[in-house]
Parts: sequence; structure tokens; C-alpha cells
Amino acid sequence: MRLGRIFRTCGALALMAASVAAQEPKQPAKAGETIPSTFRSFIVADKRTDAKDPLNRTDKLHCLVCENNLNPVVAVFARSQPKNAEDPLAKLVVELKKLLGNEKYKAQNFGSFVIFVTLEKEFQSDDKRDIFAGAIKTWGESIGAGPVVLGLTGQTGDAAKNWNLNKDDDITVVLYHRMKMIQKPWTFAEGTMADADVKAIIAATEAELAKK
Repeated sequence: MRLGRIFRTCGALALMAASVAAQEPKQPAKAGETIPSTFRSFIVADKRTDAKDPLNRTDKLHCLVCENNLNPVVAVFARSQPKNAEDPLAKLVVELKKLLGNEKYKAQNFGSFVIFVTLEKEFQSDDKRDIFAGAIKTWGESIGAGPVVLGLTGQTGDAAKNWNLNKDDDITVVLYHRMKMIQKPWTFAEGTMADADVKAIIAATEAELAKK
């Protein structure tokens, strides 16, 4: 039953992606818009289940957008990797982890992931993939990312293009629910994301999760 829903979701989003690709030029995303497409990536770390669980996606190519289906989601796309736990992106991941573990929001099946859009080529053909994946895994463990899934993909793939990830935006954060963007995505040039932005993202997410 779960797989059937995922396949239907992937199929619907694939059709949306084809439609988005045919629309030029792309306009900035805004609240109420349907998310543009699926987003397949290599899963570096998936701590939601035990490593031996068949549902664990670590070291697999997987679409987290499809998996989360109609659930509320915070999707983060980053072009560079934070250096330490004091980086705002690291702080955002820690706060998202707290929301994922909050019993008050369990019924909403909230999901969150960070996909690092850092490879020059697609994952399968990039010679540096293992280096990047290892660094992301180490960083995730150092900050205790826990159930916030960490992925890795290339900068030039169709998914990145369909999601309109601007090359000048180092971080893009998308809050969506039932495949609709709750508000315009947050975008940050390198080094501009601040603690206040983290608080704003978490506040908006909590407001959405609190809706009945």
C-alpha cells in the first residue's frame, strides 16, 4: 500500500517535471505552488531506522520527495558543506531533528532532509562522490543529524534544474505540505544565512504542523 502511493506520487511529479521543463523562463516559486518534481539523490545517512532495516535508504539512490508523499516536509538544498556545528545550516538541522522527535507532531508524519547539490556530475559518474559522501556523513555524525536524512547529488541534473536551484543560492529551504509550497522558499547566498533565519524557518514549520 505504501509503495503504491509512492509510485503514484513519483508518476504525478514526473509529469509535473515535464511540464515545468517546457515552461520558459522559470518564474520564482511562491506560496501555494505545487512542488516542481521528484528529487532522486544518493542517501548518505538515514538514521530513521536501523541500518539493517529494509526501509533504511543509506547508500542507495532514492527519491525522498516521493517517499514523503503528501506529508509536511522541510526540504533543504545546499551547494556547500558547513564547516562546524556553529554554522546556521548545522543549527537548522539540529532544530529540525527536535521537531521530528516531538511527540506533539508524530501524527503529522513530518519529514525533513538535506540534499547537498555539490557534485559536478551526476552521482554515478562523479569520481569525487565517495569523498563528498564521506565528508557529509562525518559532518552529520558530528552534529547528531539523527532522523534528518542527508543526501548527495550533482549540480547539473534534471532535479536541480526543475527545482530552480539558482547557482547563486548556496542554501534553499522549501517548506511544503500536500505537495504545495507553504510559502516562498527561503534562499541564501553563501555566508548570509543567520540564526534569525533558522528561527523563522522553524517557526513557520511549527505553525504548519500545528494546523488541524
